[in-house]
Amino acid sequence: MSKWTSALEEAAETGHLAGDAADEMAEAYGDLLDIDGSELSASFLSNTENLELMQKALEGDEEAYKKLQDTARQDIALRIGLNDAEF
Repeated sequence: MSKWTSALEEAAETGHLAGDAADEMAEAYGDLLDIDGSELSASFLSNTENLELMQKALEGDEEAYKKLQDTARQDIALRIGLNDAEF
């Protein structure tokens, strides 16, 4: 959980995720939501609302967890749709 917290703190301080922090957040989201975090977009990872939902979910807020899960699914579906459109 400390890698999630440190990545959240860095994002809060800088307003964005970069390099290792983005990779750590993708991994943290993946671990929390049981998904492949590398499939999440950069905009999802740096979205302040998603970061807040993640913090609440880590604190046990079930509604925040469900909303974050839905948002992640939508983000991944959109990316898959965009990738399919390129072919």
